[in-house]
Amino acid sequence: KAHQGFLIAAKRLASELHVLIVETLLENPGYDLVLTGHSLGAGVATILTLIWARMPVFQKRNIRAYTFASPCSLCSELSQAPFTKRHVTSVV
Repeated sequence: KAHQGFLIAAKRLASELHVLIVETLLENPGYDLVLTGHSLGAGVATILTLIWARMPVFQKRNIRAYTFASPCSLCSELSQAPFTKRHVTSVV
């Protein structure tokens, strides 16, 4: 359902950045989390947002991705899912 290359990159970033992002959010209780990316970075930001949006620690925050010129990183069904639309805005 997701492009394997983007999925691998997103999982790696999720792992590497998890502690830093969680600590930052705990220190700033009013903050939301916004990810952005262009082109290949947009594909990764899309999947990373969806990974984090499913984690309980991030569900208490508004997490969104705004992506620009994103290649196809999700299958059609997943890209049109309400959960994806709630968290990802993509501009061509």
